[in-house]
Amino acid sequence: MSTLIDPWIDVLAATVATLAPGGLAGATVVVHEGLRVMPLLESLASVAWVHPGPVLFRDFVTVPHGQPAQRERLDAGEYAADVRDLLKRAGLCVATVPGDLAAARRTAALLKEPGHALWLLHGPADAAGWAVFDPVAQAAGLQPLAAPGV
Repeated sequence: MSTLIDPWIDVLAATVATLAPGGLAGATVVVHEGLRVMPLLESLASVAWVHPGPVLFRDFVTVPHGQPAQRERLDAGEYAADVRDLLKRAGLCVATVPGDLAAARRTAALLKEPGHALWLLHGPADAAGWAVFDPVAQAAGLQPLAAPGV
C-alpha cells in the first residue's frame, strides 16, 4: 500500500505549484524510490510518479465526481524514454534523496538533465545520497534550505 510523503513536503510542493509565476508550465513529476502519495499536491494537479525500479502494484487516485483513476507510475528502467520525455516537459519536479547510496545513484541517474522545471529535492539531512545529487542541484540552480531533520 502507498504511504504519505512527509506532509510538510506535500504542503511545500503544493505551495510552489500554486504560486509559480504564470502557473506551472508543464507536468508535475515526483521521483521517489518507494510507493508514496502526496494528497494535497495531487488534489491540485495531475501527478506522474517516476520510480527508479519496478512498480510492483497499481494504486488509484480519487477523481472528483467520477470513478477512481489509476495513479500514473512509471518504472524508469522499463520506460526510460518516456521518463526522459516526461522530465523534459515537467513544470515541477519533486525528488526524494534516498538514504541508501545505491538507490541514490539509480535515482540521480534519471535526473541528469533537469530541464526548466521548478525543483524540490528533499530527504533526511544525514542521507548518504546527498553527495550524488550535488550535480543535479547545481544544474538546476538549487539553493539549500535547512529544516529540522531535512
